[in-house]
Order: sequence, then structure tokens, then C-alpha cells
Amino acid sequence: MFLDCRCGELVDPLGIEVNYRSRIRRLQAALDRNRIDAALITSPASVRYLCGYSGTEGTLLVSRRSATFFTDFRYSEYASALLANTRVKLVVFSDKLGSLEDAMKASGLKRIGVEEEHLSLSLARALEGMGVELVSAQSVMSELRAIKDRDEVEAISKALRIAERAFRDTLGKVKVGDPELQVAALLEYRMKSLGAENPAFDSIVASGARSALPHGVASDKAIGCGEIVLFDFGCRYRGYCSDLTRIVYMGGVDGEMEALRRIVLKAQRAAFEVIKPGVDVRTVDRAARRVIERAGFGDRFGHGLGHGLGLDVHEYPRISPKGKGRLRRGMVFTVEPGIYIEGRGGVRIEDVVLVTSSGFRLLSRLRRGGEVLGC
Repeated sequence: MFLDCRCGELVDPLGIEVNYRSRIRRLQAALDRNRIDAALITSPASVRYLCGYSGTEGTLLVSRRSATFFTDFRYSEYASALLANTRVKLVVFSDKLGSLEDAMKASGLKRIGVEEEHLSLSLARALEGMGVELVSAQSVMSELRAIKDRDEVEAISKALRIAERAFRDTLGKVKVGDPELQVAALLEYRMKSLGAENPAFDSIVASGARSALPHGVASDKAIGCGEIVLFDFGCRYRGYCSDLTRIVYMGGVDGEMEALRRIVLKAQRAAFEVIKPGVDVRTVDRAARRVIERAGFGDRFGHGLGHGLGLDVHEYPRISPKGKGRLRRGMVFTVEPGIYIEGRGGVRIEDVVLVTSSGFRLLSRLRRGGEVLGC
């Protein structure tokens, strides 16, 4: 991403504008509503969301009237160019000059919102030692990031296209006897060769009975003829994640697993039917879960139906029996029912949807049928 002359906006090589100033203003409005003096943003994804910075060392302090970005000398040139035409003040620390704790003490701020899931204990103790009251800003940031703008949806869609093509290309090279780890490596290499920054998470390739492990990472197990293989994979493009799950059959369709796939597809369609603005997230989960329960596999579907997707692979909203909140236009999340039979195998199908003004749009395009590969 490079700097354009338009104040507060960055333009990437595709010509897509990101108005970070608008995002900061939305956060400042939320601080006003919640009577919080400032928000100390420490999670890399939230920092990137608010100012575009993607280095490994950076903290953003957003008060009701200003914003200051803190980093160290290693990233000073990058951060300076990134923030040059914005209203975000840049403060660079070195081994001899200042620290975040010094800057916070000098700010005089007394009620600071933090992302408690990303704040270190040492920094929290230092702030409290200065007499600062720490309050949660986790939900504030989660809800801001949950509503995707046009550019974010475009980036997620591109990440999906890359992952989908990489999957199709990889299937043409999978052979009986290949270790799961080797297949995962091929898939991840192909995603990067197609323009992905990196995998969004460690790709899951789980064959045979191992497919019953919902998050069974790829192992050195060789893929056997007659086995089902579960793929769960995704990549990052311009920081945004994709996340998909599909199954394939080696040498022929497994009748028992195919029956489970049809139930899972029916459950996914039931969830699709209720997705629209205003619907409780638990209602969406319940629509799919009811189908699986009625088929007699309720105890074999032990995870939530889905999760928000964006700069993090797991974001708000959480689509599960314990989820909170209602769907809003602009939310992007996964719909991934599954059934897992210990010692036998498992089936999960995962797609990505965007909530629209009247329903939803399916962002993923990958065929849901169980592909059959030759032995």
C-alpha cells in the first residue's frame, strides 16, 4: 500500500481507497458515547484497521479529539510515510529515547479503554500504577470491525478466489500415499503463488479417521485409497482472511460419509434461509443445529456454526448457542456445520456470507460436492 495525496486516505495498487480517518472518527464517537477518555489499541488487526500499519511493533492511542501512533526506530520510516498525510501523530521510541509507559504518563489520561484480550499484564500493571482506570473497549472495536465496507468485502472476496483456485489446483496433484503435511504445503504454496500474503491459519488436511478431528492439523499420515480427506484452509489478501472447508474422496464415494455430507448441506441451507439483518445470531445457529439433531447427530456437532471473518480469521459475531447480538448489514461470517464420528471420519462444509439489506450474499463460490480423486 502506498500513500496518496488525499488527506486521510491510502490507496493500494488496485486503486482502492481506505479512509482511515473515517474509521478513527467512528471510534472517537464511540468513546464519547461510552465516556472513555481514550482507547489504547494494541491488537495488530485493530491497529491495521484504524491506520493501515502492518508492522510487528506498533500501538495506537485514540483520544476523543486526536490520535497518536507509537512505534520504535525499526519502523520509523515505514510509519512516517504511511501517516504523512493523516492527522495521526507519530512518536518513535528508541533504546535511549522514551517508552510507551512514559508517553501514557505524560498524556494525563485517566479513563482508558483497552482490548483486554491483547493487553499485556505488564502494561496493564504499569498503567494502573499511574492511577489510570482501565475499562474494556473490546466490544467497541469488535462491533466497529464487524461491519465491513465495500473495500473490505472486496479484499475478503479476493482472498476467497485465491484460496478456491489454489484448492482446485492442489487437488490435481494429490495422490494416494502423499503425507497430509505435503498436501498442506502444496496448498499453501499455491495460495502464495497466486498473490496471498500468507495462509490465514495452519491449513488442515485430515484423512480417514483423522477427519473426525474438527481442528486436526495436517500430520505425516499418508493419505490412503478409499479414505475421506477434509480440507480447511484460507489465506490473507491485503490483510483480510478467507476460510473454507471441503471434503474429497480418494478412489470412490464413501456411502456413510456421503450421507453425512448431505445432512450437513441441508443444515447449511437451513441456516442460509434465516440470515438477514435483525436476526439473533443464536437463531442462525439453531436453524442448522436442529437439522443435525433431527438426523440423530446432535452430539456429533460440538462447535458453533460460524464466526466473523476479516483482518482476523475469528472475529465478532460468534454464530453459536452462546453467541450474542443480532445480524447487521455488512457483517461477514462463516457458516460451517459439521458432523464428526470418532474412529470413522467427519464432514464439515464451510462457506462465507455477507449480510445484505434484505438477506445475504454468498461470497464463496467453491463447489460443495464431495470431489472424487483417483487412486
